[in-house]
Amino acid sequence: VGQYYMAEINSKLETMNDNMHKISDFQQREFKSRILSLISRVGEISQFSSEIMENDDQINIKLTSIENLKGSATELIGQVNLTITDISQKITNPNYGEYQEKVDEFNILVEYQNVLITVLEEISKLTYLLGRAAYQVI
Repeated sequence: VGQYYMAEINSKLETMNDNMHKISDFQQREFKSRILSLISRVGEISQFSSEIMENDDQINIKLTSIENLKGSATELIGQVNLTITDISQKITNPNYGEYQEKVDEFNILVEYQNVLITVLEEISKLTYLLGRAAYQVI
């Protein structure tokens, strides 16, 4: 009877573990999706900046959009930085396998950082460009 219940508990724990991995995978895909969406939206504004520059209302609308995108990018890079900090603080005397796993995680996170910093750089350039255009209108 005890072995039956132990097997039942073990089965349920494995199911819960699988569900946790699915949730984790979903969150990672959501995070990547947010970054890709950010890149796409900033790229769209950048691509059509000459058309935007010809319309005063569009300049103001896009400046507001750029500020919102800047907030999203800042939030995402903050999340990456907190994840790096969290991982690095949890490492204590890892074996080689754990060390290699953490290094692989860090590499992915550093790539996210680089992409987000590049996006913030583009946002900065667009803010400057659209700000100058708005100033010249006044």
